[in-house]
This record gives sequence, C-alpha cells and structure tokens, in this order.
Amino acid sequence: MDLKFDLDDLLKASAEVLGKGTFGTAYKAVLETGLAVVVKRLRDVNLGEKEFGQKMEEVRRMDHKNLVPLIAYHYHSDEKLLVYDYLPMGSLSALLHGNKGASRMPLNWESKASIALGAARGISYLHSQGSTISHGSIKSLNILLTKSYEACVSDFGLAQLVAPTSTPNRVAGYRATEVTDPRRVSQKADVYSFGVLLLELLTGKAPTHTSLNKEGVDLPRWVQSVVREEWATEVFDLELLRYENVAEDMVQLLQLAVDCTAQYPDKCSSMAERLRDVNLGEKEFGQKMEEVGRMDHKNLVPLIAYHYHSDEKLLVNDYLPMGSLSALLHENKGASRMPVNWESRASIALGAARGISYLH
Repeated sequence: MDLKFDLDDLLKASAEVLGKGTFGTAYKAVLETGLAVVVKRLRDVNLGEKEFGQKMEEVRRMDHKNLVPLIAYHYHSDEKLLVYDYLPMGSLSALLHGNKGASRMPLNWESKASIALGAARGISYLHSQGSTISHGSIKSLNILLTKSYEACVSDFGLAQLVAPTSTPNRVAGYRATEVTDPRRVSQKADVYSFGVLLLELLTGKAPTHTSLNKEGVDLPRWVQSVVREEWATEVFDLELLRYENVAEDMVQLLQLAVDCTAQYPDKCSSMAERLRDVNLGEKEFGQKMEEVGRMDHKNLVPLIAYHYHSDEKLLVNDYLPMGSLSALLHENKGASRMPVNWESRASIALGAARGISYLH
C-alpha cells in the first residue's frame, strides 16, 4: 500500500475502538474498499513534524515477517496517526488473560513455544538494524498474532516519541528496575522485557497480576523465589503440565527467562544469543545435523546441507543413480532383470559393514 495514505479514506471508514495502550488509542477501521487496518492515535508526542517523519520513515523500512508493518502515518499539530496491518487474532495478552470462561481455548505448548520464537525473531531483527535501535515496550499487548499463531511485534519505534510522564504503570512490570525514563531504552532492556514475556507465557500470570502486587514482588522475583525453594514445575501454568514429553523444553525456556531477568540489562546477553537459545527445536535439530555432517566415510552417503523451519525440514544428500539395494534385489522381476552376482553381493555386504562399523 502506498505510504501517502489518503486521510479522507480514514475519515470515511467505519471504526471501532480496539483499546487504549501505552502510546495512544487503537481503532479498527474498515475502508470503503473493505480493507481492515489499525489506526493508532498517538498522544503526548514530543517531536516536531520533521523529526517525527524521519522516525516513522525508519520504522517503515523495517521489514520482517515477525513485525507488524507500518503502512502509513499522518502528522498534524493536533493529530498524529499511524496505520498498521490489522491482525484479527488480536494480542497475546488478550489470548492469555482475556477470556476466562468455559469457551476459552487455552494455548497449547507448541503454540506458546512458536510465539516465543516469533517474538524473539522480531526483536532480534530490530536489534540487527543498529546498536542504538531498540523497542522499548516489549509486552504481551504488543505481541499480535496471525491466524496461524505467528507472533508479530508491534509498536516498535514509538517509545522515544512520547513524554516520559505519559507511560502508564502497567508497563513497569516488563521493565528492569533501572529503566526509569521510557525514552532511555536499550537493547539490553529489551532482553529483560523479553524474559518477562517468556515468564508470562510459562506461568500464565501477567506481570501486573493482582496476587503478585499484593505480595509486593514482580513476576521475575516471584519465579526465582519459587524455583529456589521448590520444584521448577511449581511455577508453570497448570494447562501446560498436561502435555507429555515437553518438560525438558519447558524447563529450558524457563531457565532462559530467568537468565534474561536475573541480571542488570547492561550485563545480559544480546537478543541474537537469546534467539539461539529460545529456538528449541531448531537448535536441537541443527546440533544433530552438524554431527551427521561431520561423518566422513566412503561407505556413507554424505549430508550436503540441511534446512529447518517450523513447517519444513529439508536434508540434501548426494544422488546415487543406481538406487537402493532393495530395488536391485526385489523390484524388477522381468526378463530384463540383471541379477546381482556373488562377487557384487559380497562387496555390498563388506561396504555396508564398513559404513556401519565407522558409525559405531
């Protein structure tokens, strides 16, 4: 869609309020063409038109499947608007905490792990664009979901636009204690916030959960105290405990979350390093394939390359035109069949034995 979005199109569109967030009010607008978009009305913007435009151009250039793209923006002294793609599944926060009734469909482990990975990829991409580029407001409200539960990070680039007094207290649960000015954010602070997001996925508790506030502790400190005094499984959302064969992955992700939130932001690892840690399936798959790739023997078919994606796993091997021993022995029973003589059979047996012996 063209960047020069026609303001008249927005004014004519039917609109409904989606919610009020850190930076302003979001509306779902349906244009006359039938296209649904999200229009965010910013409040307390402390930049002039030129600086605002430069910042939005930077945001618009960010292009990654795990980021919600900025379609257009509008600046006026009395009105600042941003236009984004509309994701009908809404936010991770609404999915985790919104509907507590009988009709609620809880997220399974596979979906939660996928959401964690998608969020990590989006944040890691942002950080890869420059050492001074950070999000500044990582929270479940800003993780939007596609119909296939792919996580998309929203509201990136907005933390530096608003006056520090306009940031609500509900964001504090995602921030390291030393981040007092929302405009003074860093990549290390994003890593801390991502750790809190992981804890939210694993425990099912919001960082501003009522019981935590009554006890005067935040979510990371609560998790650390429970893990220190009891079994790690005590912190997990009960809905996750019914899934089999995922305990190791859950504990691994919990340890990552604790690591992200246990230290001060300037001492913790980069988001790129955390992305490698959160990519549970890919990491294990890659390690195994690297082992296979190192196997080098004339009686083994070498692995040339491999590819991992949540929906696709590919292996690339040398092509041997003679095919398999099974096909040679059993498939062609016609008159044209060339039987395998004794010398060839003995050689095949010896070669197979050598290959297996090398593996062992």
